[in-house]
Amino acid sequence: RYQYDMGLVENIDFSIVPSLTIIHLWGQHFEYSQRYPESFRVFTANDYNHSRWTEEQRVKIADFDNATRYNDYVVDQIIQRVQNQNSCVVYFSDHGEEVYEHGNFGGHGNAEHSKGFSNQIRVPLMVWLSPTFSRPEIKEKLLAAKHTPIITDDLPHFLLDMAGIETEDFAPTRSFINDCYNMGKPRIVLHSIDYDKR
Repeated sequence: RYQYDMGLVENIDFSIVPSLTIIHLWGQHFEYSQRYPESFRVFTANDYNHSRWTEEQRVKIADFDNATRYNDYVVDQIIQRVQNQNSCVVYFSDHGEEVYEHGNFGGHGNAEHSKGFSNQIRVPLMVWLSPTFSRPEIKEKLLAAKHTPIITDDLPHFLLDMAGIETEDFAPTRSFINDCYNMGKPRIVLHSIDYDKR
């Protein structure tokens, strides 16, 4: 219902009672040019190598970079809204995007056949804790795990661990901040590909 992601964020009531708020952003989903307002247009086709990319490709790359810049702003605004509360913000993408890094392809969906396989599969994961986050020991666990190989399939277990919620469905071997985390488990993507062996 919102043309741009800030419209959604501005209408969320970030509760001070214990709660989980899930925000599904447009982010940089195609069509990139529609993911940011004109005031966030900084990059243009002229900022990119004319001998490497066509005009159409350079326009799309610029739109993607502008959308990324706007997305960073939106995530920052979410953090600003909760920074004085006992809160944690976890940000991740549902997929990566290839934007002409490896030839004449922009988007996602053909990862298993692409030279840019990891561009479409690898995603950012950011965890931010407010200064008053109620479990200070989590900060050290996060710092210790910053280079740990993970897979987004395991994020529900990580979230339960972060919140200190005990349930029979929680598997400590699937939370990357847990001492029992199984770091050697295969990270299967696209139903059958071992990401670490690709």
